[in-house]
Amino acid sequence: MKTAVSAVLLVLAAVAVTDWTSIGPHGGPIHCGAVAAGATPTVHVASTNTSYPLLKTTDLGESWTTAGANLTNYPRALVAHPTDPDRLYGIVSSTFYRTTNGGASWLTSSLGANTNGNDIAINPQNPEVIYVVCYKYDGSAWKPTSAKSTNGGQTWVTTQLDTLTSSTMYSYAIDPVDTNVVYMGGYVNGQTVVYKTTDCGATWTPYGLPANHNYVYSLLVCPVNRNLVLAGTLNGICRSTDGGVTWTQMNQGLVNHKVLMLALRPGAENTLFAGTEGGSVFRTSISTGLSSPSSLAPRPSPLTLSPNPCRDLATISLDSSLLSPHSSVSIYNASGRLVQSLPIRTSSFALRTSDFPPGAYFVRLNNGTEPHTTRLTIAD
Repeated sequence: MKTAVSAVLLVLAAVAVTDWTSIGPHGGPIHCGAVAAGATPTVHVASTNTSYPLLKTTDLGESWTTAGANLTNYPRALVAHPTDPDRLYGIVSSTFYRTTNGGASWLTSSLGANTNGNDIAINPQNPEVIYVVCYKYDGSAWKPTSAKSTNGGQTWVTTQLDTLTSSTMYSYAIDPVDTNVVYMGGYVNGQTVVYKTTDCGATWTPYGLPANHNYVYSLLVCPVNRNLVLAGTLNGICRSTDGGVTWTQMNQGLVNHKVLMLALRPGAENTLFAGTEGGSVFRTSISTGLSSPSSLAPRPSPLTLSPNPCRDLATISLDSSLLSPHSSVSIYNASGRLVQSLPIRTSSFALRTSDFPPGAYFVRLNNGTEPHTTRLTIAD
């Protein structure tokens, strides 16, 4: 499931560091986004505004424009075609949106009556095959359901996964090696469940996660080791090393447990990123052979705040090597709006926070080279 984040898109300047730069667009919460294929990719984002087009940037956020035609509501998910930069797909309740011109105009199709979609997965080997994770009301209760299209989203066939009731399905993932294997995650009849199919969605088998890991908001199949499946839940991350059959918790160092998004950067260290509700992105290096435990310990920031949370006053401390004649601190609220900016001359100074309403803020050090950002919570 995708969720509204700050009204500012944050881009990691380099994968090796954990500092983020605000690049806009300002004006409203961003619900989901997609990066189009191509050598110079276009980034598309969807705000939570009703009857509003996508916003896009072709210069890494230096400027933003509207993409064209309005959507009736904000999409629950937005996915880019793996090879065609002009094709995007979105889901709004029971309506599936598709564009062949980068959002200038949209075509629609229906998943079916009383069928709500939450996430989209495209077969990377055959992009005409698209899945939408759904929950469908059959007249008596909401049932876990999969919607599948074999013609690029023009028509759909739905399959009920289980007879269990009171379901909400959130996430999808396709095995990148064997695309007959697909996973769906959700919360069904009070149980946290990952469903798996090995026959392209004809039949599904449920597998339970450890206790208290409610809601599977995100799923990821490792492209290097397809038996490694990761699930982001309300209470942290679970890992399976046998293709989703059994699961174990991997929360060491993960201080924000509501994991809404997972992404993996394959390479020598296979870096896993976890986006959480609470203003933090965590990362860890995972072993594709799974011979050693993983840790999600965040890298210490050179910019620290104490106490945090605070009420009336917070002390900002930074590495003295980061000071420069042009150093300053900018403070943004949770909507990404700048609320204060002040020059700094020492490596430790007091920030009066009693003038700010309680809530989450982001404190950014600007020193003319590499910016550093950390989160500040002001308590009631």
